[in-house]
Amino acid sequence: MNPNSHIFQNTQGTIYLKESLKQEDPVKASYLRDKGKDILMATARKYDSPFHYHSLANKLISWYKNYPTERDKKIIEEIQDILSEATRLYPTDPLIMVEVGRLQEIIPNLDSAKSYFQKAIDISPRNISARYLLAKILIKEDDLARALEICSEGVILKDDEVLLNRLLLEIMHKLGAKEENIID
Repeated sequence: MNPNSHIFQNTQGTIYLKESLKQEDPVKASYLRDKGKDILMATARKYDSPFHYHSLANKLISWYKNYPTERDKKIIEEIQDILSEATRLYPTDPLIMVEVGRLQEIIPNLDSAKSYFQKAIDISPRNISARYLLAKILIKEDDLARALEICSEGVILKDDEVLLNRLLLEIMHKLGAKEENIID
């Protein structure tokens, strides 16, 4: 593999970020996070591909979720800056929209998160992540009929998707349980 290729650099940055998620020591985790972030940011700015921004935002959001004691405004602001740059460059990229939705879910701005997940689905109906994340919010809001619709459409497009199938069964179970309560 060519160490100067953007694929190698993306992989290298992603590995650092993934390794940071496995660290129990916050100092080591922060070091690995920053090293991976720097590599991916340089790669994203050098090569014309939304995938690098997606990789970076995805791992930083995961990092934020995994280290509750390290949660601060600085991390959120970094993610917001990265996604702002990404959406300016790639305004219709469904992977970027999913990450913006995930960030909105953290903030929390659930209406905005749902909107971004729906936009990602509208652009790319086979975007299973967007379907899954949107359905999870709809379940929390007790909009089971809409969640069922989102999952059912996704399963038709990709019937071997395990997480979406599980979520679909969960929704069906909840709907069945509600119907039983109505009868009793």
